Amino acid sequence: MDILDTPAPISLSHALANLIGGIPDDDFYIKLFAFISRNFFFDSGHVIQYDIEGAPTVLHDGRPAPYEPLYEYISGYFLLDPLWTKIENRTFVDKTYNLDTLAPDNFYKSSYYKHHYGEAEIVDEIGWVVSLSETIRIVVCLMRRWDSECFSKADLEFMAVVQPIVSSAVTGHEHLKQQRADRSNAIRVGKYLSPSEFINRLIRTRGEEGSQLSERQSEVVNLILKGHSTESIALNLEISAGTVKTHKRDIYSKLNISSHGELFNVFVEAMYGGEPTLAPNTPARQS
Repeated sequence: MDILDTPAPISLSHALANLIGGIPDDDFYIKLFAFISRNFFFDSGHVIQYDIEGAPTVLHDGRPAPYEPLYEYISGYFLLDPLWTKIENRTFVDKTYNLDTLAPDNFYKSSYYKHHYGEAEIVDEIGWVVSLSETIRIVVCLMRRWDSECFSKADLEFMAVVQPIVSSAVTGHEHLKQQRADRSNAIRVGKYLSPSEFINRLIRTRGEEGSQLSERQSEVVNLILKGHSTESIALNLEISAGTVKTHKRDIYSKLNISSHGELFNVFVEAMYGGEPTLAPNTPARQS
């Protein structure tokens, strides 16, 4: 019997045909998630456009239900995401990723992880990064909740195998959208502030310019919030662990705080202390 006569290839052929046929459609991402769900289980999924020179935009949310923390994420929490660190450094081009391989050494102990992933009850995350241009990346993200198992090695292998299909389909869909749309109102906002710049902005609005973080202190704050330990910060900045501890002591003194959790709270306050930078028609964060 020819392999093409067997049920599996025929079924896969129809699934691919449906996906390819849906590339021009507005509901393309629904069809993409339907294609993925034929092969393995995930609790929720969304698609985000990351702009290295601007703000992220939600292209699709969600499957099977909207992921409520997502708009909190794009309002500023994404700055602490190890995936964003890779994208911002332009080192991710058409790749499969999983959270565990991206996270710095202290990430799972960070306030960001406990707050964002903990409150969303997310236990694992994998996805594809699709490069549209030098500065634009589309990320198709799949997540599992705490009551599900983490993604398996077989799941990751499947992700790698179908990556060219997903990349090609997403690229085709987005390019067609651009051709049809009036791009004069394209979503382009000023480059996002870093976490430490958010904090310095908050300090300025309080009239406490003397408490502003120095350039080196800002680098340390950004790494702390992203989940790096003292030793990891020292390696990244090529300074001693003792010097990092001194910087942390001075930072905490300036901000009148005493812990990582309080530093995270200062960042959150700073993030929402001014007008949030959201894409047009994006739901605002609920208070």
